[in-house]
Amino acid sequence: FSRTPPLLDSVEHHSEFVCGLDFNLHIPNQVVDCSWDETVKIYSPACLSAGTHSAAP
Repeated sequence: FSRTPPLLDSVEHHSEFVCGLDFNLHIPNQVVDCSWDETVKIYSPACLSAGTHSAAP
């Protein structure tokens, strides 16, 4: 277990750190987060809709 899995996606859209993250149970692949910059962002990361990812052998 010394191998680190590859980074699937990186989203940088806040000016402060993120303090909350949740998945939408009604809309597939939609994620919402909130930040100390007093904003809430709703987005659909490409890594969630690109298909299934399996663990490396």
